[in-house]
Amino acid sequence: MHKEIKAVTPDVMSMFLRYDWKGNIRELENVVYRGVLMARGNVILKEHVPELDLSPTPAKSGSVDFIRSLDDMR
Repeated sequence: MHKEIKAVTPDVMSMFLRYDWKGNIRELENVVYRGVLMARGNVILKEHVPELDLSPTPAKSGSVDFIRSLDDMR
């Protein structure tokens, strides 16, 4: 696309790290591609990427509860 994207903002990176990428690498590629397309400068901002559903899935919630119960046993 002939753009020199140098970074994503910390809030975008946080979103990327917390999201459960069910579509795997292809889903991530599509979101980053959109961010690059929408960016006017060399940084991808939150408004350049679609909102990602960051609500916990049942599997994630169960994992957290399991880890907490292990901590309580100590």
